[in-house]
Amino acid sequence: DLSAYSISVLNGSGISGEAASLRTQLEDAEFVVDSVGNADTSDYTRTEVFAKEGVSEAYLNTLIKELEKTYEVNSVTETLDESESVDVEIIIGSTRADN
Repeated sequence: DLSAYSISVLNGSGISGEAASLRTQLEDAEFVVDSVGNADTSDYTRTEVFAKEGVSEAYLNTLIKELEKTYEVNSVTETLDESESVDVEIIIGSTRADN
């Protein structure tokens, strides 16, 4: 169930409109995106995924496969602090996938 978890998309690429574009892509694939915004900095090169402890591996694998259609994704999923309001946070990097 791809609507089981909430996602925040943050643009860390420095490319205007990337977060909104990814929100559309994820929602078209049945994911639930709670919010979009800008990351703390705009110098991320690879897209990074942060998830709370309880987020299922199968969900994350599906999410990463979707992200890899567009972006080069960091292979390690980082742990998201339990105090965050969403279950998964994606920070978009500037490197596009070679599809």
